[in-house]
Amino acid sequence: MQHISGLVARRVWPFLLGAAFGVGLVVLAGSALAAGDVVFNGCKNDATGSIRLLPSNLHAPLNTACDTTTGSPAQHETPISWNQLGPQGPQGDVGPAGPQGATGAQGATGPAGSGGITGYHIVVSGLTHVEDNGRNIQLFCGFGQKILGGGFFSQGTVNIKTSRPFTDGSGWFVFGENGFTDAGEFGAYAICADAQ
Repeated sequence: MQHISGLVARRVWPFLLGAAFGVGLVVLAGSALAAGDVVFNGCKNDATGSIRLLPSNLHAPLNTACDTTTGSPAQHETPISWNQLGPQGPQGDVGPAGPQGATGAQGATGPAGSGGITGYHIVVSGLTHVEDNGRNIQLFCGFGQKILGGGFFSQGTVNIKTSRPFTDGSGWFVFGENGFTDAGEFGAYAICADAQ
């Protein structure tokens, strides 16, 4: 009985040591090799699930091949291989929308804005009769004020040639002529406010 136990021990121990060494090589190879499409070959023990990397330090032919012909269930191996870098998987599904976040704290009060328009008023002229050579109307806003806009109004036949602000922004200018043979009248207005 002791002879049989010693025989089994002499056969099993080298295999177990080789398997343990192979597992160690797998760990070292995985940490030492750079990432890439590297194919590893190894043997998986069907009884224990342990893996040894090929080539190994076992005697030939087990140093380069798995033990697939043994009748011992404790020693039978299955060849396996794997890649260090696997193929890219498919894109996952879009996750559900997250819950609404909490209301943020109120921000600091901003600086006071500039004052609004002051001194707003409209200057309106009377009607001016248009002669053959034309007539013009000039309206001024007043000291310390600027023009915001302006325009004209008319009755009869009048051809308004110009309606614009003064270049310095102090008032409005309108120039009109009579239309054909019929004379008419026109007036002007200017929208003014205090200069800011």
